[in-house]
Amino acid sequence: MPIGRETHLSSRRWRNDGFRYALPILHWLKINLSRFYTWVSHVDVDEQAKQYAIADFDLMWCQRYLVAYIELMTLSENPESDPWLNLRSREFGRDHNFLDILGRSLVTAVVISYSRPWSNNRGPAGRLRLPNKLFSDMAQLLKREDPEDRLLPFDHDVHKKVLGLRDKIVAHSDHSEWSFEIASSRLGTETTLKDPFTYLTLEAARQLLANTQSLRSEMNEYRRKALALCKA
Repeated sequence: MPIGRETHLSSRRWRNDGFRYALPILHWLKINLSRFYTWVSHVDVDEQAKQYAIADFDLMWCQRYLVAYIELMTLSENPESDPWLNLRSREFGRDHNFLDILGRSLVTAVVISYSRPWSNNRGPAGRLRLPNKLFSDMAQLLKREDPEDRLLPFDHDVHKKVLGLRDKIVAHSDHSEWSFEIASSRLGTETTLKDPFTYLTLEAARQLLANTQSLRSEMNEYRRKALALCKA
């Protein structure tokens, strides 16, 4: 048999053997890639369930701070017996405005706890924050007795205001929010610094409380679906 024909037949046998060995390898790759994809998806869903649970915890405390703030800022019918107005220090004198101190503390706690789920929190696979899909999903839920009324009300204006307070005033001191003036005279130099901190109005506090209730309700549904996929 000519040398060229032997080489051709040998090459064809090698190709046939190669295909025979390649098929099991391809089958193994297909099975294990499918298993790997399932595992990655499971881990992703598991992290989502944890994210919703942590966000719910933050918003639960936000609700508690808001309830305390609304109670604190609601005027008493009898100011003389109002415990907040008459609160005095037993150790540091009587010149402390505890109503102002407690009010600022609660606003700070409200802003931080409400903003946490929307911040870029560190997760095992990158940054985590609540999806904006929450808003569209909540907007589609309407009351049966009144299809024009939303089942989960959400005020976007107060939502943006609180996130803005967090970014520029509460968690950071953005210079653009501060008013700083220097006045010189023959008597010396006087500086004036205007505090940008603002209280939440009672109306805004109640709207934010409704926001947290709606978010927690929708997130519980998200978490339920994620846990169901984890068990599947």
